[in-house]
Formats: sequence, structure tokens, C-alpha cells
Amino acid sequence: MLFLSPLTACNSGGGDDDKNPVSGDPLDPSASAVTLMIFLNADNNLDFFAEQDMQEMIRGMQNVPSATASSLAVIVQYDGPSSGDTRIYRITPSGRTTLETLAERNMGDPETLGDFIRYCRENYPADRYDLVLWDHGDGARSALRAPDAKAISVDDSSNDALLMNEVQEALSGQFGPANPMGLIGFDACLMGTIEVAYELREYARTMAASMHLEQANGWDYEGILENGERILAGSASFAELVVDTYRDWIQDNYSGQGQTMAAIDLSRLDELRIAVDGLADVMRTNLSSSGADHWYAAERARALSERYYIDNSSLFLESSTYIDLGDLCNVLIADSGHLFTDEASTAAAQVRTALGQAVIKAFGDSGNDMAIPATAYFGAGPAVRRGLSIFFQQPPYSGNYDYDFANWKQYYEAYNGWYTGSVYNEGSWGSGGQLDFCRDSAWKTLVDYVFASNHPGYAP
Repeated sequence: MLFLSPLTACNSGGGDDDKNPVSGDPLDPSASAVTLMIFLNADNNLDFFAEQDMQEMIRGMQNVPSATASSLAVIVQYDGPSSGDTRIYRITPSGRTTLETLAERNMGDPETLGDFIRYCRENYPADRYDLVLWDHGDGARSALRAPDAKAISVDDSSNDALLMNEVQEALSGQFGPANPMGLIGFDACLMGTIEVAYELREYARTMAASMHLEQANGWDYEGILENGERILAGSASFAELVVDTYRDWIQDNYSGQGQTMAAIDLSRLDELRIAVDGLADVMRTNLSSSGADHWYAAERARALSERYYIDNSSLFLESSTYIDLGDLCNVLIADSGHLFTDEASTAAAQVRTALGQAVIKAFGDSGNDMAIPATAYFGAGPAVRRGLSIFFQQPPYSGNYDYDFANWKQYYEAYNGWYTGSVYNEGSWGSGGQLDFCRDSAWKTLVDYVFASNHPGYAP
């Protein structure tokens, strides 16, 4: 969640897993007991909304049938802006009970997250464990906040945050391919990327996240918990529930802001990555044959696609590092035979198919200039083929195709260490290197190629 205003902040349907199975995985049946772990970091400017959301949780538990409520252990680790205010709560129909009063914890430290998960597993054993990370998200970084990309859980008191490799580190001590958790949810901005999903594919069955910004009060926890039977029905059902309740709440309160939410089947991410590799290889071949203008072809495809978090900072004017993967495929298919070949169109169609299989359900509201052009959609993955974004950086830019070519490669390498593979250190933020997707996918090779050399100017 990015606290800009109640409207632009970074923080119906459904069915059960039998109707929309997670790759038919028999390890995800309905559960008689679920422990829902909510890592609620409000040690920043979101504390007011943290209290609102905990009150929503209480109302949701009060509205759910008692038999369902008794099967749900909702455990919250909260940290606010005051010193020494870290608490672990249990949310029940009776209200909020303090389980532990902790010394001040750094919510940007993977050890803190790992300790919370361990506490929940030891004290509230269940058939399934689900985790929600609540806070600001930097899926598509601001030019003014480089290089803290791919991070969540910003702890202002500690000047720290959880990089995605640190989230993976915290989960790896508790879960893995043989015993994944059910849902991992991001109640935060911009975390619905293929890179994030791929990073977590071995540690959880499903993911719920938004490609776009979230409003400051985030998910509708009352609506989620009062439908607790859908949480118990399986992780795919829970992920769908997040999409459904988010859509209903947005349409009732903030319609027209271009908001998004998607439920992702993480077991499909390897297949999706392979399809993206095929597209990247074809695009690179096409671009290498276009000579001096190959950078323009890539930028045109990027610029015509729906993208998120437009950052018109006067420092770099680098807008919308993340673009909608499904919409990029739509652009490439429509552009067949122009700047890209028919082979690129075929490869893009294969990506759309794989994306539709990976997305369980997705919602996209009609939008304004916060997302361009923000086409509304809602439904099952094979129908909408939307729900995940992908890194496709715009170079330093001042409009009208006026690019800072002299600093293009330097800019890419200096401000995207998490993608290029270089390791950085910034204060207590620690080290951050390549994500798994960047290590494994040919998409990084494509992006490296686009930024590889000094490109000549081009006047369209």
C-alpha cells in the first residue's frame, strides 16, 4: 500500500477447489482447520489503516457461523510506529486478544517473519497455513526510492524492508515443495508480478496480489472472514475470495481507479516462465534483425501496453517499470507483421494461454491515467488472461521519444540491481541480487539486449 490518498494507496463469484483445482494437486483439499497468519507492519504511515483492518477482521469473525469461526485461527503480528509496540494478537468473534507482547521487532527482517510463522505453527497447528503480508509494496519502484525494488514490509523505525529473496528465505525454513503453505497474499501495492510469483512457487500453492496500486485500507477483511467457509474450502477458493471481495469493495467505493487483483496458481509458474522464454527469444531475434531501430520496436511494444505506477519524477521521468503481461501479448498479436513477425504473434499467444492457466481469477477495474489504458475485466483466468505484470523498463525519458541514450545502460544497471544480478548494499537494507525469475528466464536476456549498447536516436 502506498499512502498517497484514500483513492491511490499502496496497500462476486467464487467456487471451490473442486471447480477450479490448483493443477489438480491432491495436497490442497478442504481443511478442517486453517491458521491464517497476518504480518501487519504499520511501522510507517499506515498505522491508522492497520487499526481499521483489525476492526474489520473482528466484524468478519463475528459474522461467520460459529462452527466455521472455530476452525479459523486468525493470528496477527502487529508493529506500529511507537517504540516497543510489537504485539501478537488472535482475532476471534469476541474481539482481539493479546497473545504476546514483544520487544520492538524489525518487520523488515526475514528472521522476524520466520519467527512469526514458527510461533503460529507451534501454537496453532492446522491442516493448512496461509500468510498475508500487509504494508507498502514496491513491486514497481519509484525513481526516488531506488534501489529498494521488489520489497515489502517497510519498517521505518529500522530503516529496513523485506526484499523478495528475504521473504523466500523466511518461508524456506517452514515450507517447501513437499509441504507448501496454502495462500500467500500481498495486501500491498504492485506485488502482482511474474517475478514475485515465480520466487514463491515452491513455498505456496496460490498467491493473491495486485498489479496496480491499492488504496490505503487495502483488502476487505470483513468480507473475507465472514465467508470463512470459502477459506476452509482450499487455497484456490481462498485466493478467489480475495479477488471477489476486493472487486465488490472497489466497485462500491473507488470505482474507476484502475484497481486490480488476481488469484494465481503458483504450480503453473514454471510453465508460464517457459512460454515467456519462447516469446523473449523470438522478440530478441526480431529486434536484432531490425538494426538501429530495434530499441524503438521494443519501446513501442512496451508503451502501447497497459502499465502501472506512472512515476513522472523530474529526476528520471522513468514511468511504469511494470507492464501487464497479458496486454503486452495483446499488443504483439495485434502488431503482427509490423515491427514484429508472425512468429512473435504465435509466441505471444502461447504466453497468453499459459497465463490463463496460471491465473485462477482476476479483476481489473476501468481506470484513469493511473494505469494506461486500464480495460475492465473480471473472471476466470482462461477467460481474461490477465493478472500478472512483468518488468520491462522504460529508459530515461523526457517525452516525444527523447531518450537519454548516453546514460541508458548505466541507468539500467545502476537502478535495477535486483534484475541485472549486481548486489547492492544500502544502509540496513542488506544485500539484494537476482530473483529466481531473472536467473532462470530468457526475459532477462531480452531486457539486457535492449539496454546493451548505445542506441542511436530515432524520430518516429
